[in-house]
Amino acid sequence: MECKPFGVKVMLVTPGQVRTNISANQAATLELFPTSIYKPYFDRVYERLDGTSQGEHEFFAHYAVAEVLNPDPPSCILLGVKSDLFEFLCWFPR
Repeated sequence: MECKPFGVKVMLVTPGQVRTNISANQAATLELFPTSIYKPYFDRVYERLDGTSQGEHEFFAHYAVAEVLNPDPPSCILLGVKSDLFEFLCWFPR
C-alpha cells in the first residue's frame, strides 16, 4: 500500500515445498551432540530431506518469473507443494 503512489507493485510469493539441494547439503554437515534430546528423531527427519513430496524447482522458477513479468501481476501467488496452507494470508491487507 505504501508503494502504490510511487508505481511500485508488490507481490507476495508463497513457496511451498520445492525440491532443491539446500536441505540435503546442509544436513550432510549437521552433527548433533550425543546428549541431544533430538538424537532419537534425527534419522527420521534426515530421511524427509530427500524431497519425495516436493515440487520441481524448474517449474517453480518459470512460473514465478512469468507472474512477476506480467504487466498486471497478482498481489499473491502460491507455488509448490502444500503452499495452499498459506492461502488465507492473501486475504490480509497489504
